[in-house]
Amino acid sequence: MHDARVAQPVSAHAPPLVACSPSASAASSAAPAAAESAKTTSPVVEADYGPASDLSPCASPDTDPTHRFYYIGYGSNMLPSMLLLKKVHVHSSRRVILHDVELLFDLAVKSLVEPSYANLRRHPAGSGHETHGIMYELESRDMLTMDRVEGNGRSYVREEFQAELYEEEVDTALQQLPEGTITLRTGSDGRRHATVTASAYICHPNNLSRLVLKDTPPSRRYLDVLIAGARYHKLRPEYIAKLEAHPATPLPKLEFTAEQLRAIEARTYTEAELAAGGWREYMANMPPEQWPDPLLIALRGIVFDVRHSPYASSWKQANGGKCMTLFTAGRVATDCVSIPTELEHLGPEHKAYVNATLVDWARSYIIMGHMEDRGKYDF
Repeated sequence: MHDARVAQPVSAHAPPLVACSPSASAASSAAPAAAESAKTTSPVVEADYGPASDLSPCASPDTDPTHRFYYIGYGSNMLPSMLLLKKVHVHSSRRVILHDVELLFDLAVKSLVEPSYANLRRHPAGSGHETHGIMYELESRDMLTMDRVEGNGRSYVREEFQAELYEEEVDTALQQLPEGTITLRTGSDGRRHATVTASAYICHPNNLSRLVLKDTPPSRRYLDVLIAGARYHKLRPEYIAKLEAHPATPLPKLEFTAEQLRAIEARTYTEAELAAGGWREYMANMPPEQWPDPLLIALRGIVFDVRHSPYASSWKQANGGKCMTLFTAGRVATDCVSIPTELEHLGPEHKAYVNATLVDWARSYIIMGHMEDRGKYDF
C-alpha cells in the first residue's frame, strides 16, 4: 500500500514527482507446513518497510514537524521513485558534493540478484575523491523511516558529512534554509563555497553480521537506478559518465529445479490463507527458529515461508501475509518518478527483475505452494 505521504522533492532542476495510487494484488523440498486457518478475508496488499512506531536507535525520537534533518542520498535514494517506494516525504532537494569521500560498492551480500550496494569511504584532505549526491530536507518521522529501511544500524549507520552545495544551488539555499545552516566562504579562485552539515548512511566492518565489505560490481538494476537518479537531478556530466562506466552484474536466469516445481504445486493458497499466514503477535517475543508457524509472503504467485529470512522483524511484521510482486517491480528505474500500481503497468524490465528475485527466494526460503490466482502472472 502507498500512503499519502509520498516523496515530493522540491527542486529547481528536476520535475515534480508523480504520486501513484494504491493497489491491491495479489528453497527447499521440505514438505510445506500447513498454514494457519484463515482468520480474515483481507485482500493481499503490497509490501511495506515497517510500522512507523518502530523507532530506530540511529534517529532522534523528536517528532516536531518543524524540525528538519538534512540527509544525503548517494545511492539508489537519489532516484525519487525509490523514496516513493519507501514512503518518504521530501521538503526540498539540492545537489551536493562530498569532498575526499569515495563511492564504493563494497557492501556485499549473499545474493545472486543484488550482489552489492553503495557505500562511502573517507579519505584524507586533498585526496581528490568526490562523491556527488542529493541533500534532502526531511522531517523527523521520515528520518526515522530512512533509518529503519537502511538497517537500523545493523548494516548502514548514519554519520555526518560536510556537503558542499553545487554553486548554482547556493542562492536559493541561502534564501530558503534557516539562518546558520550554511557555512559560506570564498575560495582563492573567487568562487563561493557553501557547505551544510548533513547525514549519510555508511557501512563499517563492525556493523556487519552476514555482510562483507568487498568491492563487488552491483546489479545492472541497482547501477541503473543510480544513473537514472543522477540524470534526473542533473548531476555533473563527468560524474554521470563515471557511473555509466562502472561494471555491473547481470541478472540470473530463472530456472526451477524439479524439487522446487513439486513444492510449488504442493498446495494452493487463497488470498485469505496467505493473509492469515502473516505476522502473529507471539513472533515478537521469540526468535524465528522457535516459531511453530511459517511466515508467508508471496512473489509472482508463489508462496514462501520467510521466517528464517535475515531481514529485521519489522520487515517480517510489515510484509508477512502479503504479495511483494509490485513492490519488487517498483525497485526498477523506469520513468524515475513513479512506481507500478497494477500488473498491467509492468514492462519487460520489471518482469525480468521479479523473475530474477525468484531465483534468490527459491534458493533462500522454503517454497510452500502457489496462489490460486497465479495465472495472472503471465511472465
